[in-house]
Amino acid sequence: MKKLYLVKMGGDYNENTIDMQGSDVGNYRIRGTFHDQNNNLIFIEFGNGCSYNKNGKLFSRTKLRIDHQFNASQSWDENESHIKIKYEELDGYNYTKKDILQYIFNNFGVKFDNLELIDCCLCDYDYEKIAGDEFEPDKKAIEQAKKIKEYFHNFEKEIEGKKYPNFSIYYENGKLTILKHYNGFNDKIIIDDIYNFDFDYTIPNKK
Repeated sequence: MKKLYLVKMGGDYNENTIDMQGSDVGNYRIRGTFHDQNNNLIFIEFGNGCSYNKNGKLFSRTKLRIDHQFNASQSWDENESHIKIKYEELDGYNYTKKDILQYIFNNFGVKFDNLELIDCCLCDYDYEKIAGDEFEPDKKAIEQAKKIKEYFHNFEKEIEGKKYPNFSIYYENGKLTILKHYNGFNDKIIIDDIYNFDFDYTIPNKK
């Protein structure tokens, strides 16, 4: 089966999010790259859009929205390689995985069987270097990164007593990095080997 991977750029939602019922994407804004039928590298960004009735009253937040689309093979400067968005046709699409893939097929001539999302906080991925139709995620590494993220989340809630944990987690130079915020300083934890992380963090003294 041919998969397309796009990157999460907004907040997550689930099936219990009232305004987003009927949408299975799970994130309010997604973007990435793929190859069209002519092997051009296409960049595209989708999001959820609003629809209004004839009286101007909002009745849906799950219509398909497109913020950007351009031919990256031509230029990464969208001003030079913009592909016209036919806004009048977007009413025929909803913000669902099925309709996103249908839009891509109708406009770029390539068919994907599945759309999956990548969380770049947990996966070392750059859509400028590897297109979403060529990428193969390391699922074992992602699961380990999730465990590390959960560990620091629980640490801040249970050890530090934070109601809302506020650490950052991301990949930098190929290494999973944790940035913890304290009064007057930050602690940056660079994990060389995620599989050998000892889950034994201690709060440092202010440097």
